[in-house]
Amino acid sequence: MVRARPPTDTVRRRRRVRSRRDLGSEAVGRRGRWSPTPSRAYAHGVPTFPAESELRRERLSVLETFRSLRPDEFESAPTLCPGWAPRDVLSHLLGQEGGRLLYATSFGRFSNGNERIVDRGRARGRGELLARAALWARFPSVSSRVAAYGLLGETAIHHQDVLRPLGRRSDISDAAKRAMLRTAAVLGPGRLLGSRVVPSDLPGGAFGVGRRVAGPSDALALWLSGRADIEDELEFA
Repeated sequence: MVRARPPTDTVRRRRRVRSRRDLGSEAVGRRGRWSPTPSRAYAHGVPTFPAESELRRERLSVLETFRSLRPDEFESAPTLCPGWAPRDVLSHLLGQEGGRLLYATSFGRFSNGNERIVDRGRARGRGELLARAALWARFPSVSSRVAAYGLLGETAIHHQDVLRPLGRRSDISDAAKRAMLRTAAVLGPGRLLGSRVVPSDLPGGAFGVGRRVAGPSDALALWLSGRADIEDELEFA
């Protein structure tokens, strides 16, 4: 009977190197289905950043939403972003990873950068955009991980931009709700000025000075960031 030889030190070292390189190996389960379980690499000292885990969860939720859309919904359903179909919102979100050069060459004109990214996305088919979205959700770049605290709010707001006109909702974590309000306060200083914003689902989360505007966090964030037809969900006093 021949016994298997135990692995040598060289083999062990090679295995450790492979495990550190494969940042997603532990997160991809059988049949290639994604699970947001942290990879083995984190056990070897790969750092995490503020709100990184929440951003990963929200991106995976966004990915599932876009995958669930019928082709006609993906291409032409209305969203809360005027002039943009769901595919355009997705292209904009993908710009978090690959659109920095276009923003940089727009010389501070963010609306111009947005349109350039969306126009580029319109030249891609649904399958290609969803494939890119899978990478965006599963393997965020280091810069996105570092900026997760800021990107979480934008991602969650745009998720609602797609869901609400379709009559759909998603579960929003408290961390994502707070991030949405932070982002909205930056995007909508005009509405925040003179308003006391009171989230009904986040005790102690009120901010601002002026007339009282109360309601669910997601609705408040959408209102602050300028979305239309949200007022019916809010109370003004």
